[in-house]
Amino acid sequence: SMGMAIVFNQNASTGGTDIIAAIISKFTGLNIGRSLLIADSLIALAAILVLGVEIGLYSLLGILVNTTLIDKIISGFNTKYQVAIVSQKEELITDFITRKMDRGVTLLHGTGGYSKEAKRVIYTVVPRNEYTIIRNKIMEIDPQAFIWVKIVSEVHGEGYTF
Repeated sequence: SMGMAIVFNQNASTGGTDIIAAIISKFTGLNIGRSLLIADSLIALAAILVLGVEIGLYSLLGILVNTTLIDKIISGFNTKYQVAIVSQKEELITDFITRKMDRGVTLLHGTGGYSKEAKRVIYTVVPRNEYTIIRNKIMEIDPQAFIWVKIVSEVHGEGYTF
């Protein structure tokens, strides 16, 4: 499953039923794991007719586990984080994210619920592998910074599809 997920994540093929799955995925918009489930299940259903119900059902179970793992692994490769930061040193943090990490930010206006003070919220979306770098730098710049993070399933827009 891991190997196939890596292959699919690179838009490549192992040359088997995943070619059929890629075609199904392209024309239906289904993710590759579900498309592979459809393609391989057709083969397993034929196996039920030829090899018997027990072997066919075990095949279907294996296919279900494999395709579910492939989807989970691929989604892990493509995880993005929505990061929001409140800091007294917003300019330094914004500069780091935009200049050093080459990521966009949006600055939002907020008000502290307790303090009633005006705050700026730095908002960005970054790939999983960049989040730790950004978090560590934020904590270095401002150990008092307030950060919250959310996993994002998709990002679209000019310059932001990654």
